[in-house]
Amino acid sequence: MRPAFALSPRQLEHFITVMNHRSLRAAAEAAGLTQPALSKSLAKLEDQLGVSLFQRTSKGVVPTVAARTLERHVKVMLADARYAAMEIEALRKGTSGTLRIGAGLIWSLGPLPRILSRLHGSYPQLQVEVRTGIAKPLLPLITSGDIDVFLGTVRNIDEILEASGKRDDLVIEPILKVQMLAFVRAGHPLLERGAVSAEDLASYPWAGFSGDDQQDAEVLEDFGNPSHSFPRCTLRTNSVAALLSIVSQSNHIILLADVLEREALSHGLKRVRHNAPTRTLETWLVTRQHLMALQPVNDLCAAIRGAAERQSHMRPVEPAEATAP
Repeated sequence: MRPAFALSPRQLEHFITVMNHRSLRAAAEAAGLTQPALSKSLAKLEDQLGVSLFQRTSKGVVPTVAARTLERHVKVMLADARYAAMEIEALRKGTSGTLRIGAGLIWSLGPLPRILSRLHGSYPQLQVEVRTGIAKPLLPLITSGDIDVFLGTVRNIDEILEASGKRDDLVIEPILKVQMLAFVRAGHPLLERGAVSAEDLASYPWAGFSGDDQQDAEVLEDFGNPSHSFPRCTLRTNSVAALLSIVSQSNHIILLADVLEREALSHGLKRVRHNAPTRTLETWLVTRQHLMALQPVNDLCAAIRGAAERQSHMRPVEPAEATAP
């Protein structure tokens, strides 16, 4: 039996362009169409679906609930079509296409740049797009088709993926455990104390990344004891360089993964030895099963695993405790 209607790939591309720009005029320019032609394509799509996809306003268009539902499915369809084209192109003349990576701070500040440099040397025709930032918001982009490979540290990975529409073809691999350590500027009053307690840590302002509710949850668990005060996060930014620079010139405390200790030291920060709980988190590598058939993706994942293994062996060794004679 034939379907009652068939959605045109061109119509769907027009729809996604409007979703991205939130303006018919801007979307028409991006699509290389006149605005009436784009409006006609959109109207036909709405007529076929029997729903309204956008509310027109004086400032542009606002997507409806139906539009957001359609967007999720269309992005996955377009991503699958792109994967198929990449595989066919790879079979035809070697490896090319576009590989999109979402990387958390541990990897974007650490070994990923070196890995991508080597990958480019092996596959100069391959285009690589990298999104960096807090890992948790990046993870759902792999289920929506916006990225091909996720690399980052998150809690409750299954819950996040399920909430974003987890697909059965995902390969989810734990690759590195990290500990969250506290750092302050050189000369900070905490460094003068022999034993730093949770109360001491809570008495100074903290700094963090914008939107990092994962760290907020960890701090809440560690300091949610009524016997002492709760740390105040008074500084947030989405710039790693700005955050490290500000902490190096203030009395703020920052939490960073142990594998970023060298990065912290290079900015003049010092590690605070304390007796408060130390969090251990898992770093994950997530991609799609059929992408593993592409040699660049295979090489990328192998390089990531190798870097994770080296990171595990390169952690600073804790100094031995002094013992009484």
